Amino acid sequence: MENKEVTKKLDNHEDRIQVLEKADVQMAEQIKTLITKMDGLIGWIKAFVILGASSLLGFFFWYIQSLG
Repeated sequence: MENKEVTKKLDNHEDRIQVLEKADVQMAEQIKTLITKMDGLIGWIKAFVILGASSLLGFFFWYIQSLG
């Protein structure tokens, strides 16, 4: 009787571990996709920061020239 219960519990744990492993694989794939998307977003943010900085620099030079 006790041996059957232990076997049943082990089978239950095996099933639960398999479910967790599948979930882990899915989570890893989602994280990989998220990192790829964030890399693209960081590239766009850098581009807009450079654009803003160069616009401010151009405005600064224009303002200096317009004073004289």
